[in-house]
Order: sequence, then structure tokens, then C-alpha cells
Amino acid sequence: MNLQHLILTWQKEQVGAEALVVHSYYYGKDQLARQDEAYRNRTQLDPEGLAWGNASLLLRGVRMQDEGVYSCHVHSELGGTLETRQLRVTQTDHFLAKLTRLAGNAAGLSDCWVPLLNLCLMLIVPVLRCLQGAF
Repeated sequence: MNLQHLILTWQKEQVGAEALVVHSYYYGKDQLARQDEAYRNRTQLDPEGLAWGNASLLLRGVRMQDEGVYSCHVHSELGGTLETRQLRVTQTDHFLAKLTRLAGNAAGLSDCWVPLLNLCLMLIVPVLRCLQGAF
């Protein structure tokens, strides 16, 4: 995949407002000038992974305010697509702590919970591989 032709943008949806730019990548590199301040120095893409179709976003230091719907817009010479992911963040109560063996805060995607302390959360969108297989 030619990364010079790849345009990838992660955004966090906002009710009644414009989506926040979480991370952008185009012209073969990260483009963070429009990145929302809340995500500064907390996001990362894997350039090697991008070449193989992995549009995962690494979000460090997840906090309660990060909860919400994230969308990933991908455009390349193969076409374009949009994927969304719901991120839930919660403080574990006794029941959840017992169920997940976690204490303190936790974040979850698709009912998979991980602790927030020293957390690197992967939001995985394997959309580029889907595009390659479609053409």
C-alpha cells in the first residue's frame, strides 16, 4: 500500500457539535495541527501496520472523558470507508471488579474491559485489508 495516497482520520463524535479530531494521517505522515488538545501526546498510529492495512489507534492515559463513539475515516487509491467504535469507561464497582478482576477505573470495547492505570488502549479498525480484498 502506498502510504502517500492514504488519508486516515480518527474523530470522537460530539452530540450537537462538530466531531473532535483525535488523530490524522496523510501525505505519508501524522498531521496533528488540527488535533484536539485533549488528545495531544496521547495518540499514535503504527506506520508499519498501516502499510499492511492496520488502522489501529493507540490511545494512552484513557480517562473518563474519553468515553464515547470514535469514527475512523479511511481513503486510499483502493477506495474509502468509515468504521465506528464505542468506547465505554467506568469506575469499577464491587460487582464489576469481581467479574473482571479489575480494581479502580476500567475501559471497554465490545465488553472487553482493561484497567486504566498505565493503559494503552488499541482501537482496531482493519478496514484497509477489507478494501484490498474487495477490488
